[in-house]
Amino acid sequence: MKKALLISVAILASTLSVSAKVTFKHLDNNSGTNLILVDNEAGENVKVDKAVLHNNGKDHEAKNIDCDLNNGVATYKLKFTKLTTFDRTSVTIRINDEDVTVTLPISNLTGNIEVE
Repeated sequence: MKKALLISVAILASTLSVSAKVTFKHLDNNSGTNLILVDNEAGENVKVDKAVLHNNGKDHEAKNIDCDLNNGVATYKLKFTKLTTFDRTSVTIRINDEDVTVTLPISNLTGNIEVE
């Protein structure tokens, strides 16, 4: 019984460790809506399939996705069609075949937003 419990805990821990820990870093509206997201626990390999910006009840697919990977830290640079209003805004990015949604702490954007 103890062995089965330990195996279950090990499987759960390994499942949790592969989940991306993506956080919002930056948003600007220069030549389109540009987002930067960071994953400090990305590991050595990252595959990004798509990104969708959810804003004001509408979905906007990314026009461009760039990923920089350095020492296990992934920086995702996403470009969308320029938006002028931000309300109930989040982004879903597919990383290593897993959808990760990040809520963006913005509303009524008047300039660039960056989180330290």
